[in-house]
Amino acid sequence: MIQISFTRGSALRRIFINGRVISFLTAELNNVPLKIDLDKLDHEREKIDKLGIDEELLREFSQLQTEKEIALDITYDFEKSGWRRIRK
Repeated sequence: MIQISFTRGSALRRIFINGRVISFLTAELNNVPLKIDLDKLDHEREKIDKLGIDEELLREFSQLQTEKEIALDITYDFEKSGWRRIRK
């Protein structure tokens, strides 16, 4: 399992990658993890809409195979949108 934490201002996002399952932990979701299985994206539409993630971005993630590739891509996309990675 890989854990990545990002911050922007006072907002904090924690992302856990366990195989092909990505868990998002944010204050907006009352610190309840939102798990998205990359192999079952068609069944996860409601969760994707709740978090406000671009579905095309998740489809790109689903093309990646290893946890490390997914983690690197998530890190790149978050940093591109203004988030700063913490706890390297």
